[in-house]
Parts: sequence; C-alpha cells; structure tokens
Amino acid sequence: MKTVPSALASHLSSELTTTTTLWLITRRDGQQFAFTEHDQPLTVGAITYQPGASYQATAIRTADGMKLDTLDAKGVFDSAAITDADLQAHLYDSATVVISLVNWASPSDGAVLLRQGTIGTVTRKQNTYQAELRGMTAKLHNVIGETFQPGCRADLGDARCKVDLRPLTQTGAVAGVIDQWSLQSSGISGAGPSVMSYTATTISLEKPHFIRDSADGFLTAPHVFHLGDAVEISGTLYNNTTHGIRGAVYAGELITVANVTPEKAGNSITLAVTTPGYFDFGLIKWTSGANNGLTMDVKSWDGTNLLKLVLPMPHPIALGDTFTITPGCDKRVQTCVAKYNNVVNFRGEPFVPGQDAALAYPNSR
Repeated sequence: MKTVPSALASHLSSELTTTTTLWLITRRDGQQFAFTEHDQPLTVGAITYQPGASYQATAIRTADGMKLDTLDAKGVFDSAAITDADLQAHLYDSATVVISLVNWASPSDGAVLLRQGTIGTVTRKQNTYQAELRGMTAKLHNVIGETFQPGCRADLGDARCKVDLRPLTQTGAVAGVIDQWSLQSSGISGAGPSVMSYTATTISLEKPHFIRDSADGFLTAPHVFHLGDAVEISGTLYNNTTHGIRGAVYAGELITVANVTPEKAGNSITLAVTTPGYFDFGLIKWTSGANNGLTMDVKSWDGTNLLKLVLPMPHPIALGDTFTITPGCDKRVQTCVAKYNNVVNFRGEPFVPGQDAALAYPNSR
C-alpha cells in the first residue's frame, strides 16, 4: 500500500496531470546524485533534482507474491554526473536508489514512492550504460548458509583463514605500462628469490620441502617450495649455464622436476628459487596516481616484474604510480599446505566424494 499525499492524490485524479519522476542515488561512500526526467531543476524537500539526458528508465511494474522486481535505467555518460570512470571504478555497485513521483508544476504537493532498491548489474557500451535496479525482494533470493565443496570458503586473510597478510604485503611501483591491465613492476619479489648452496652428487627434489643428495643419503635443511616455482641451477658440472627448470610444481606429494643431469660427488651446487604465480588471485591497491585508493584483483605474475590484472583500471596507469600488493590463494588444499602451511584453518572438504562417486557403478574394488 503506497501513501499518497492528499494534494498529489487530488492532482492525480484530475483529467490533466503534470507529473515526472525523481531518482535519488546514494553511493556507498555517501555521495548523492539527484535526477529528474523533467526539463527544469526541481527542488523537493532539501534536495534539488537536476534534469538532463543522464538516464531513461523502463516501465515500473509492481506485482504481488515473491517475484523478483527489477527495472533497467539506460543513459549516456555525463561528465557532471554519472561518468564512465566512476562506473569502471565500481563506485555505483550496490548503491541505493529511491524513485518518486511528483507534480512538477507544484513540487510542494509532496511525492509518492514508486520503487526503492539497489543497483545490480551495470552493462557498459561505447558511450552508454544500462544499470539494473533490484527491488527489495532481491535480498530474499540470496543463498544463505554454506555448502560442502572441495575449495576453501574463506578468503585469504579473513577471520576464518587467519593468515596474517601484513608481513606478506609488499610495496611496488610501475616501471612500465603495457595497457590498462598489464604493467611492469619494480620493488616486489614475491616469496623469493631464495638461494641455497650445498655439495651433492645427484640433484633431486622430493616431497614439497626437501632437496635430496641421493649418494650420501641425507636431506638438506627444509626449503618450502611454492606452486609454480622456477629453479635456476648453477655451479654444476653438467647443468651449469644457469639451467632454468620452469615448473617445479607441487602435485600430490611430489615436486616434479625434469631434465636434471646427475652430478659427480663434491660439486658445489647452487639453486636459486623464484615463484611465478605468487601474486595470482591476490589484490593490488593503488597508493598514488589517477587510481589512488582503488583496488583490483591480480590475474597473474611472472615471478619477476610482469603483472596482469583481472580487469582494466578505470584511470590511466602511469610510470611511477605506487601500490601495495598481497598474495592470493586459489582455495585448493594443496596451496593451503605448500604456500601458507595453514591447513588447520582450511574451510573446504577436498576429500568428500562428489556426485561422480555417488553415481558410480559398483565394481570389484
């Protein structure tokens, strides 16, 4: 049941009406934007609603039951109001929208609330946008609770994960710009590089944490390897030339390494370990430049300086822009063990049989 002020109700019952809609958008940062479909500014209460071609709304329909109520707002980018850069920066995500109807010839008659909700999916095209307005019933469609799954349900560094990201956070700067989502960085090193030297006969890497000298039968002091580690071997008789072993990958319980020639006893072997992928699925936060204060997910890191982001930044990236970056997690139990030694806080069920096991045909085993 909508409450209509008596003066506005009287006007709506007349043969000729002079009505228009008002849109009040409140972003999560507290900034408000007020628009009207009328061709002149309208002041209702203490808010002045500005005209213009910033938006065009689809029909507003109200139905009973629990059906999801949505409508779309289409518009063109207006540098004084809704800008392309702000949409790319996700500043309007989950913003609150209040739509009202007023008599533009007599705004003092009051307003009637037509719809209230939040902004959902925003689709951007060359010079236009289309925003979905989700009604209040949309929250009733959210899934509440958790389901069994192989991957971890916690986010790296949150209260359930408990990994302290402060000592893992690194500071870098832009050393080269490729495009809006790829850049050359300086100042970040990931988990390495780390260097080990020892005397051995045969190079082999076993389980996730050890280098074995097979002739003397001992294990070196533990060294933690990470997913995607690259091992550069030098100071050897057969593998010298700084032989790069790309892809020392944790798989089950073994580190898989190929193309290593056994060394004679007494050789002093040096292994330098770097970790491509250490920042994959991590988070970069800009601390200067046009994107200052904005964050973006990291798609990949090559272990030296090439960073690729999941989405382009809304503002140009420039040489010298600074940022902080934290490592990521692919939410697999193998990563939790090898990269963070945090399996006690792993929030997944990697060993629970899935649908394939439940539907499998019984066999002799």
